[in-house]
Amino acid sequence: MIHHVCHDAEPLEARDLERRVRLFLASAKRPSLRRIKVELVGDAVVLSGCVQTFYEKQLATEFAKRVAGVVSVVNRLAVWPCPLM
Repeated sequence: MIHHVCHDAEPLEARDLERRVRLFLASAKRPSLRRIKVELVGDAVVLSGCVQTFYEKQLATEFAKRVAGVVSVVNRLAVWPCPLM
């Protein structure tokens, strides 16, 4: 179950922004980016979970920043071999 934490944004708008960030990450041709948890906390998009490489960690931040409406990104991704699901 995914919990949405919203303080400054309207909950519906926050869920839409989280959804758009998840979809943009999923459009990447890297399976690790499809499994990232996305939450909006205040004005920040928070990314958590794990990715396979430091490059993917950086890529996730850059992808999230490109989504319209994203003010800031907090990257809490761990880099380590993740089981492919």
